[in-house]
Amino acid sequence: MRIDSVLLALLSAAVVVGCGPKQPAGPTPEQIAQEKVQQAMAAGAARDQPQLKLVAVADQGTEFNPPVTIDQLPKGVWYCDMGTVHYAARNQGDGKCPRCGMSLTLKSS
Repeated sequence: MRIDSVLLALLSAAVVVGCGPKQPAGPTPEQIAQEKVQQAMAAGAARDQPQLKLVAVADQGTEFNPPVTIDQLPKGVWYCDMGTVHYAARNQGDGKCPRCGMSLTLKSS
């Protein structure tokens, strides 16, 4: 009778240990497929974006009418940042936009 009690206790312990929470085995095939679809859509969206052409900026300054985007400016120019750019120059000058008086910002990248 004593052996039966010990055996029952061991079997119970084995069942409890074996019934613990399952560890995730990694992404499911559905998750992998969904990720691939999202990557393909992102790549297609990037490919469909029109590439903005860089504008020419004179040493002493260029006014843009209509304004251009910051992305269209070459690196290293000083520009008036109002969301869009109506003035940019290769030289900082006095650091102020001659058109509106705002401080100029250096485009570093």
